[in-house]
Amino acid sequence: MAEHESTRVVARILGPSAVIVGVAVIARRLDMVDIVDAFAQTPATAFFTGVVSVFAGFALLAFHNRISSIGAFAITLISVMVVVRGAVLLFAPRIVDNAAAFFNETPNAWTIAGAGMALIGAWISTLGFSARPPKIGS
Repeated sequence: MAEHESTRVVARILGPSAVIVGVAVIARRLDMVDIVDAFAQTPATAFFTGVVSVFAGFALLAFHNRISSIGAFAITLISVMVVVRGAVLLFAPRIVDNAAAFFNETPNAWTIAGAGMALIGAWISTLGFSARPPKIGS
């Protein structure tokens, strides 16, 4: 698979997923405190989420580890961040709990985070669903 094609395929998966999750966070911003508290109280959930994140992140990196453009770099960076988050959940879940507590105590933090995720997802979606560049010389 050509380099630009793997970027487009991964962008078609990550982009819409990020938009949906971002909008869901905004829509359920009032429930996020309860959701995060329940997550923090169940070590098995954090551990399982860490395992899934590590596998998903490395799967993304195996399929897409390119930095040839800003979009490709962003997708690779997101993949690395998923692996790191998974490792933190496995080895130091209290770090994630502390970050979540900050979000729970900060007004509009969930709305801002959801909007940021949705906007990044929309941008990544444009990378995946935009028209293919024309082939030169054929």
